[in-house]
Amino acid sequence: ALSYLPVLLACAFVGLMAGIRHGGVMLVFIAPIFLLSMLVACFKAWKRPERRRPLAISAGLWMLTIALIVGLHWHYYTASRQAADAVVASVAQYMQTHGKPPTDAQTLGFTNGKNEWRIFYTLRADQIPSVIYFSTFMPFDTWEYEFDNKRWIYRSD
Repeated sequence: ALSYLPVLLACAFVGLMAGIRHGGVMLVFIAPIFLLSMLVACFKAWKRPERRRPLAISAGLWMLTIALIVGLHWHYYTASRQAADAVVASVAQYMQTHGKPPTDAQTLGFTNGKNEWRIFYTLRADQIPSVIYFSTFMPFDTWEYEFDNKRWIYRSD
């Protein structure tokens, strides 16, 4: 079990770095290294059959780590979208009731950026409402709702 300590520590480190919000981009850097190391491990296992079990366990630990990170980011994505959709619904409800969009986020009952998913509401100068929230996978990228077309637009930085 002690022989797997370096793999466990590496998995924990990668999990902590890539599992945080906006840390999914780390998977883009990790995936090529992971795939290359799996190819090397397969070659080693083919050349030395006694290494098959330890390499398979290490590969399994890495695959489990990556699967957990992907699952966590899927949760972030769906939860943030649900929260943003609730804000969009609040804006639509307010517009239907009052005939005009709300002037600020406080009117909707929240503070811009001070919520779990960093959702922002603004009323643009042309009186078109805007709901924006940050992507939970990539830092600096955002999702913005187009009220005219009733769809979310991904904006990468």
